[in-house]
Amino acid sequence: MWDYKRSVILSIVCTRIVIVLAVAVAVLLPYLVDSGFFSESAFRIQDAVVAKLMPVYYAVCAPVFIALFHANALLVAIRSGEVFVRRNVRYLRVISWCCFAAAVVFVVGASGSLALALIAAAAAFAGLIIRVIKNVLESGVEIKAENDYTI
Repeated sequence: MWDYKRSVILSIVCTRIVIVLAVAVAVLLPYLVDSGFFSESAFRIQDAVVAKLMPVYYAVCAPVFIALFHANALLVAIRSGEVFVRRNVRYLRVISWCCFAAAVVFVVGASGSLALALIAAAAAFAGLIIRVIKNVLESGVEIKAENDYTI
């Protein structure tokens, strides 16, 4: 039967898979562009377009990796039973700021690209939602702290 612990473990595994895939893409992207992979595959994207977007991808790598490692740390803490702790609030705060940073990178790199502008909007929206969750968790941490001091 599916339970809370298995769900957290699945989330940790998925996060780590995304980290590995992001590293692989970061390493292989120049070789894929040089080989013509994008124009000859089902993607049918011109290599010049992909080459133009490479700086945007590499610029967004820093906030993405920071967010992914903090998400992994948050999930590991939750798996070990540490939910309403200040450290988790900090993890969510960093993840939200990383989303906003990624949104800025995509806006700057958009240069008329509707797709990148939409990705920027999605990243900003994700950052906003994570801020809301962070505020809820922070309230929970405060309530837990008050209850810990109550006899």
